[in-house]
Amino acid sequence: LGGREGVGPVFPIPEHLARLNKPLPRLKRSEEVSELRRSLCEVVRGVEGYEKEEAVTEYEVQVAIIRQTSGKWLNWLDSQELIDIGRDPGRHPQSVRDRYIAFMAEKEVTLISRENAADAVVRYAQTRTSHETRRNVEYVQKLALDFATLFGRDRLERAMEALAFAQSTDLTAEKRTALGALKVLEAYMTASDDVARLLGCENTKSGPVNLVSADWDRSRFQTHKDWESARIAALSQAIALEARERQQASLAQALAC
Repeated sequence: LGGREGVGPVFPIPEHLARLNKPLPRLKRSEEVSELRRSLCEVVRGVEGYEKEEAVTEYEVQVAIIRQTSGKWLNWLDSQELIDIGRDPGRHPQSVRDRYIAFMAEKEVTLISRENAADAVVRYAQTRTSHETRRNVEYVQKLALDFATLFGRDRLERAMEALAFAQSTDLTAEKRTALGALKVLEAYMTASDDVARLLGCENTKSGPVNLVSADWDRSRFQTHKDWESARIAALSQAIALEARERQQASLAQALAC
């Protein structure tokens, strides 16, 4: 990663990261907030771009299956020394979920079917109350602050331009609020996917995850400062590479005209 000895060039640290005076928040993998996105999509169902229900993903199916096993999952995490990373199966990468499901099959534990798991995912999203929608929006507001810390306030402001569209449409207050939150959440997810694509994945304690999205694998770093510096260097690399991609795309578009 950029800035680490023997691993590629050093990338410039963006101003917003250079003046950071607090720990860098963990960039959630986009799949981790897909359940939140599905719930918000249900609130705005019928709005342009959100007319159809999206297919349930492999991530959502696996998480639903594992949640049904509750105590067994926690015991297994403990036996694998992964419990400190988090109890929610969505927090762990697919490699861990695959290992657990394979372990359950080896022990001949009956799991719910994939079809029933997918149905449960859809039902859960469809039965959210107005109170739960407000909580979802509040959570997106927290993610928006993290987004600004990670990528800069300017990029957040560009993402929030969609709020003007949300306010101008003929929707209920709840739908306008949910739509605005959804636009910000989608920008966050896109940024997370870009970081994962541009950095690739490292083999962390729990499996392959990029350094910006892992906040538990610090054994390779002698101090917390070293850890934070490595994460900032990694994010700086992703930001620089993404900016280079945008410049190249703009140049290609200009030449094509």
